[in-house]
Amino acid sequence: MVSAKEAEVYLHFLESGSTAGMIEAELRAVRKIEELIQSNKIDYNGILRIRNKTVKSDVEVVRKTTEDSVEDVGRPAMDENVIEIKKQVRKVIELLEQRIILEPNRPILKTLYDRYMKAEEIISSNEDISKIMISGGCRAYLDAFSDYMNPLLGEMDKAEKMLSNLKK
Repeated sequence: MVSAKEAEVYLHFLESGSTAGMIEAELRAVRKIEELIQSNKIDYNGILRIRNKTVKSDVEVVRKTTEDSVEDVGRPAMDENVIEIKKQVRKVIELLEQRIILEPNRPILKTLYDRYMKAEEIISSNEDISKIMISGGCRAYLDAFSDYMNPLLGEMDKAEKMLSNLKK
């Protein structure tokens, strides 16, 4: 079997026509592929297919990078805990949207909604999570509604606990 790296070295060898400047491992790769081609165990098109898989993945990385905003380039990927809290915040936002439809004139719902939207924005832009202000939302909700059985309350509690653990 030929690795993508070996295929890349071989194609470079074919393009340049020289092994000058190659390290020992690259020279072995060229010899290995030439032996496989001569013994009809692999053909040149097979080498191109292997190489194209690598090129395709490189192109996809570039395409993904350009689809993201320029600010995201070079930023570390979100860790698993941040991804989970982002999902939890989204879940709370969806429940708040449903509740606001039922009671549009309740200012506490709008305040909670705004805070969770801001939290989502902070997480998505990889800003400092200490700027997130959702703590105390459960208490504020209960002060306004005394609705202990509402699933929204449980989801808000989860989000607050996740954020608290993440800040530690």
